[in-house]
Amino acid sequence: MRGCSSLRYWSRVEVASRRELRRIQLKRLKRAVRYVWSRSRFYRRKLREAGFHPSDLRSLEDIRRVPLTGKEELRELQLRNVREGRPPYDGLLCVPEREVATCVATTGTTGVPLIVPLTLRDASMYHGGEVCHRGYVAVGLKPGDIVQNAFNHSFWFVSASLVDLACRTPEYPTVYLASHIGNSRLQLKLIQELRPKAFSSTPSYCLYLAELAREQGVDPRELGVEVLLLAGEPGASIPSFRARLEEAWGARAYDIYGLVEMGWVGGECWAQSGIHVAEDVFLAEVVDPETGEPVGEGEEGSLVLTHLRREAMPLLRYDTRDIVKAAFEPCECGRTHMRLVGGIVGRATEQLKVKGLAVYPSQVAEALNRIPECTGHFLIVVGKDAREILDTCTIRVEVRHGSLSDELRRRIARELQSTIWITPEVELVEEGELSRFVMKSIRVLDLRKPGALKAYLQSSRAQQALA
Repeated sequence: MRGCSSLRYWSRVEVASRRELRRIQLKRLKRAVRYVWSRSRFYRRKLREAGFHPSDLRSLEDIRRVPLTGKEELRELQLRNVREGRPPYDGLLCVPEREVATCVATTGTTGVPLIVPLTLRDASMYHGGEVCHRGYVAVGLKPGDIVQNAFNHSFWFVSASLVDLACRTPEYPTVYLASHIGNSRLQLKLIQELRPKAFSSTPSYCLYLAELAREQGVDPRELGVEVLLLAGEPGASIPSFRARLEEAWGARAYDIYGLVEMGWVGGECWAQSGIHVAEDVFLAEVVDPETGEPVGEGEEGSLVLTHLRREAMPLLRYDTRDIVKAAFEPCECGRTHMRLVGGIVGRATEQLKVKGLAVYPSQVAEALNRIPECTGHFLIVVGKDAREILDTCTIRVEVRHGSLSDELRRRIARELQSTIWITPEVELVEEGELSRFVMKSIRVLDLRKPGALKAYLQSSRAQQALA
């Protein structure tokens, strides 16, 4: 399968020197800070409280004087606005309301959805146009290739018409098929009939669709899909899970990364050596999730992003709470922007503290995908012992038909212990017994939290209805 196409880069800025890139960033950062100071009541108050004025910004490092912005902070502001009869984004919106082309919203899996307004330029820059085109070119897609997108284009992401408008430009007329999430048999039928070169979804849904195809007597490797564009959860950058997906589809799997509140941040190239962050569009920092101080290159930390070209609701120093490791040396493909090596290691909000140790679901996935008998589906159940003192951890692991055995259970337990440094109870279940998720997988049930079981069951039933 071909890696890099004859069209190697979408924009020259992708291969700019670090010195030139920093010059571009500083110029755009100064403009962005002046912009929010003059138009956003939220940020003008935030900057004043920090004793920071736009004229204080003389270097990229000076932005560290601006406090981080968190999702909960924005969510609380929006809830207060709604309670008081104002639009949810009041105080954040930097353009007249008549210039808002659409609103997108987060999934709300960790709380109330966060609503984000976009101008048409925002949509074409951040949610499907400029940065999206770079990602397509980076994995070898070219004009005329069909990209079947199975992400939900309902309220929480962006309307299909706007994404289609943003992606299908005269310069790069990729055929973008917005098939939407759910109705998996229809998804397969579309793949069989239209033969898209690329398929885009969450990693877990991509695996589920391959399983469904085999159940129907269809070999996914014969469907002509060459590129898997995967986002929404860790998976495509986990080597063992990537290998499983590539084997199932006979295609190359690439990790792409974005957030509803920020847009498409970047994606892997044909070298599969990390997610390329569009640093001329975002200022990216990696900080200690506890102290907020910058960490060194290659050290794990929380990714912090600043919009450099956003119009409607630009965010300064937005703490994504996604744990990453950054590298700055040029990639094999020639691109020079920051790379997130290993993709998203985990999300700070998904970090489990079990017996005093930090555990990420992505670590469990990596361990289980090294064992051929495992299907890749699992559920971590955390609770307390009978005395309500010590943490307990049971991992329900789905294994292939005919694989149930005590020897396999012990082998899985050893693999998990060597990866997450605790020894969980391992419960094996037959293939097909665990829930399948067509959106983001729910891989943790933390019974230490009130209402956790009810929320899990509700989400599981809702996603099963979509499948």
